[in-house]
Amino acid sequence: MHLDYFSSFCLVVKKKSITKAAAELHISQPALSLQINSLEARFGAKLLERTNKGVELTPAGEVLYNHCQRLSTIMEAIKRDMDSLHPGRGKALNMAATFTLGSYVVPVIVFSLRQDYPYQNVELSIEDASEIVGGLLDRTIDIGMVAGPLDSTDARRLEENKVSQREIGSNEVVAVAVPGSRWTLNRLNLSRSIAPLLLPAPGCGVRNAIQAALKSNGIDMKKLNQVAAFENSMAIITATLTGRGVGLVPRIAAARKLETGALQEIPMSVEIPLPFNLLCSSKQAEEFVPKIMEYCHSMAH
Repeated sequence: MHLDYFSSFCLVVKKKSITKAAAELHISQPALSLQINSLEARFGAKLLERTNKGVELTPAGEVLYNHCQRLSTIMEAIKRDMDSLHPGRGKALNMAATFTLGSYVVPVIVFSLRQDYPYQNVELSIEDASEIVGGLLDRTIDIGMVAGPLDSTDARRLEENKVSQREIGSNEVVAVAVPGSRWTLNRLNLSRSIAPLLLPAPGCGVRNAIQAALKSNGIDMKKLNQVAAFENSMAIITATLTGRGVGLVPRIAAARKLETGALQEIPMSVEIPLPFNLLCSSKQAEEFVPKIMEYCHSMAH
């Protein structure tokens, strides 16, 4: 006898309809009817009567329904007490990451966390840096991972709201193009190059990293020959493979295409570091920081 049958029975009573209860449970009506039939066979009594107003309890059904109510309370107490043995088990750990980290780094971290903390549910979303900062501030996000430097205003707001900030690693932005194209013949001098550039869109952490590196080298980003801007590195790589320009992307995103020879790296006049930032908004999240940093360190070596 499955305990779920009792909760299904209670829902039928509440909805006064097997059809409506089945729809809410996302099972077929015949499957739910079999559950009710199983209960009736187990207790040797008819539990429900079909009327013009829907299903109604029989006297035996009234007895079972009253016990099911108490059973539900007991099951909730059991779950609460079991959850207390495993901190964090009852609440999902909400993680959010920008595209680069969310696509190439964080999925491995999520699976590693699930291995080390089997009772901890982890949910991951891919969002831009501004959305992650907003979620951390209103506490709908526990852990944020952002590639690229944080906006000074955002960094100050996070500090004021007691959201911890750590740099947990770094990558670099590289210039790539189709092998044999004329853009691969010479070093890319960003201060005066006329190469058509495919860049991250404004507001993207990778673009912030590019802008910061150019500014520190006295280069105005507005003077670059930008022909298109894209929301993520994958789109930039896809566009670059058409041979119509030079893409600026994180090395971690271009690694596979560089290994296979589909793309070629072009030396640049400016180094563009890409820091990886770990942001935590809750005490629950802080418990996982050492492990996350350990995973990031192991992936870098």
